Amino acid sequence: MRNYVASVFGEEFVVYKASNGKEALKLVTSKKPDLVISDISMPEMDGITLCSTIKADINTSHIPVILLTAHTSQEIELKGTEEGADQYVTKPFNKELLLAKVNGLFKSRASLQQYFYNQVTLKKMGPNSLMFRLNTRSCWINVLPL
Repeated sequence: MRNYVASVFGEEFVVYKASNGKEALKLVTSKKPDLVISDISMPEMDGITLCSTIKADINTSHIPVILLTAHTSQEIELKGTEEGADQYVTKPFNKELLLAKVNGLFKSRASLQQYFYNQVTLKKMGPNSLMFRLNTRSCWINVLPL
């Protein structure tokens, strides 16, 4: 499964592979990847524990996690979601579905980044005005040409 997922993303992304959960956690903390895709069933540390550990660390909590599993139990999906999983995919899965979920996560994260960036930076509101926003306070400034 690890090699298949790596082959799906290998052409567009740098892919780091781990053979167990502890090795995966070391890679996540050292490499700070843009995304983690993990099987729930892994030796040494399962995917739910890996997800929980990633989400509990301020240095990695922003990294989206997709959990893969052969289990169809809603209990396991609920546990993964409660521990911070951003997506949950049941095996066997369609390659296009996984790609769509990854692209959706990246689009969502990019939108959030843009939203928060806009909250603390200058935004041009017209040819002669600027708006500065910080949190919920706004300040309008008219710029007069010299």
